[in-house]
Amino acid sequence: MKKIIGKVVVFLLAVNAIIILLITPSEKANIGECNEFACKVNNFRLFASIDLYEKKEKIGTIKGNIFNNIIIEPLKMVGKDGKETANTSYNFNKQNARYIYVKENLTAEMVKVEKLFGSEYIICNKEGEKIAELKVKEKNKEGKIYDNQGELIAEFFYNYFDANIVDIRISKKCKLEEETVIMIFSAYYSDQNNKRK
Repeated sequence: MKKIIGKVVVFLLAVNAIIILLITPSEKANIGECNEFACKVNNFRLFASIDLYEKKEKIGTIKGNIFNNIIIEPLKMVGKDGKETANTSYNFNKQNARYIYVKENLTAEMVKVEKLFGSEYIICNKEGEKIAELKVKEKNKEGKIYDNQGELIAEFFYNYFDANIVDIRISKKCKLEEETVIMIFSAYYSDQNNKRK
């Protein structure tokens, strides 16, 4: 009887290991040297915020219209010192478009392009020229930013062991400011959560 129980336990552990391997991305994308961030979503009934971590140290918080589709409120990033370092605003002249500001300077505009499977955003500079593209897989569990040459410069993916954590990797070759990339992913996350309601 003990042998049977032991075999069942080993079998269940093997099945769990296989399931984890299947749902976890096989490898992080090869983007060379990069900076890594973790975003932890804090969801309270009427308020949500995203805590931003670098090397397990909290470096800021993103607040705003994350889970609220009634009030149109832009996102803003606040550093450890309490000062605003980046924010977004809606472009009401274009459908599904946001401006991204870092230290009060317009650094990018993201415009959603409707796709049958997955999501795609065109990232433009302040002159309106395309500089990058965000592509998100169908199940919205991972997204990648490519520059105009098609080179991967940043990615995000959900942590499969904690659905409230999103990991972000930004290549050292990325010409966009890190705050801009983080706000692009946060704006996408906010749009997706509002869309699900």
